Amino acid sequence: MAVRRPAPKTPAPVAPAPKAVAPETPAPKAAPTQAAIKPAPEAPAPIKPIGAVAATQASIDANLRKAASKTIEQGRAAFDRMKEAADETTQTLEASFAASSKGATELAAKAFENAKANANATFDHLKALATAKSVSDAVSLHGQFLRAQAEAAVAQAKDFAELAKKTATESSAPIQAQLKKNLAKKG
Repeated sequence: MAVRRPAPKTPAPVAPAPKAVAPETPAPKAAPTQAAIKPAPEAPAPIKPIGAVAATQASIDANLRKAASKTIEQGRAAFDRMKEAADETTQTLEASFAASSKGATELAAKAFENAKANANATFDHLKALATAKSVSDAVSLHGQFLRAQAEAAVAQAKDFAELAKKTATESSAPIQAQLKKNLAKKG
């Protein structure tokens, strides 16, 4: 049995390189006229002595220090103004939240008081209905109860609305005062 070897691969033919194209030669320029000839440059400025350069460097350093110092002072002033405004805002919000919390507590107490009064009135009405001698007495008692409860509901709603208005006014008072103060500063 003979071993078959693969035939050697022949390299692929290489395409000939493109011929180089000679660059176009520019048209010859006309010789400059007397008017087109520029005069020779002036002599360079005299070299400053080393002391003058040092003096210039010193003034540059002084100006840079002065500018840096001014920038730092302005930054500190801006930081102080921002800190003051942040402190005022914090105090204003704390006062507003305290008033709001107090008002919310009063509103919750008023709602609980109204609910208790309504529950007591309902239980009293049920006791009165239980002792009614006739259906007409029960209907009369129930009519009186409904009128009384409607009047009580109107009065309770009025009281609750006044308390809510008072709470809103007290809660917003510190913020309004701060806004007036800020507008006075700008004006």
